This record gives sequence, C-alpha cells and structure tokens, in this order.
Amino acid sequence: MAKPIDFYIAFLERGIACHLRVPAAVINPRGTSSTCPICGSKLVENSYRKLKCIKCGFEADRDTVAILNIEKKAYNKMGGISDLLNALR
Repeated sequence: MAKPIDFYIAFLERGIACHLRVPAAVINPRGTSSTCPICGSKLVENSYRKLKCIKCGFEADRDTVAILNIEKKAYNKMGGISDLLNALR
C-alpha cells in the first residue's frame, strides 16, 4: 500500500514536469526487474545481478532490466512507442 508521502512526491514530480512542459507518468516499479522487456516472460538469474530470458535470449543487469521496463510502461501509459526498446529487438 502506498504511503501518503509517495502520493505527495508523485504530485510534486507531475507539477514540476507540467511546469517544465516535460511529459511524465507515475509508474509502479513492482515486477520491473523480473520481467523481460522484450517478450514479457519471467527472467531467470544467470549470475549475480544478471538476468536472462529463456524465451528470447535477452540478457542484462537487473537494474538495466528495471529501467527498460519502467520506460516501456511510461511510453505505453502516454501512448507512445519506446525507440530504445525497438532498437533492442
């Protein structure tokens, strides 16, 4: 369950983004480091902090996977397509 401070921080972030005219979206980070950003399958641990997708062969550091999935969620939420994710295919 989200804490009141989380809502306040999200409110401030959106206000700043609106003021600067930068697109922004609030994204729940849950599960972003365990799902393949390419095909959506569950990732398996390949080595320390490194994950691999058995289905499509994608392999990256846990933090990189999370960043790619958060970016993908943000672009989907805002109705755009992620150029970075398309470049990885």
